[in-house]
Amino acid sequence: MHQRRFVLAPITRLGHWSAGLLGGLFAIVALRLLIESRQDGGPDNLWTRAAALSAAACALGAMATGWIAILRKGERSVPVILAVAMGTLITLWELGQQAIAQ
Repeated sequence: MHQRRFVLAPITRLGHWSAGLLGGLFAIVALRLLIESRQDGGPDNLWTRAAALSAAACALGAMATGWIAILRKGERSVPVILAVAMGTLITLWELGQQAIAQ
């Protein structure tokens, strides 16, 4: 029987996209933290809101491309699985926050 192996680098093109979007997510979150620490505006600043929206878009994109890479292409790399896990958790967290606020 063929055993599936987990690798450290993505193999498929969608896997590379998912890992790249995950890297973009980390970069945008770091940028947002830097902006919040440098300005007195706090989280209501336009730049921090734009960074948060961009981070959410990266998380959703990484999750979607990661799921497609895993289900259709058989991708089994650690960054893609991490992107899917983080994107799914962030999505569920935000849906829960919206459900509680209603």
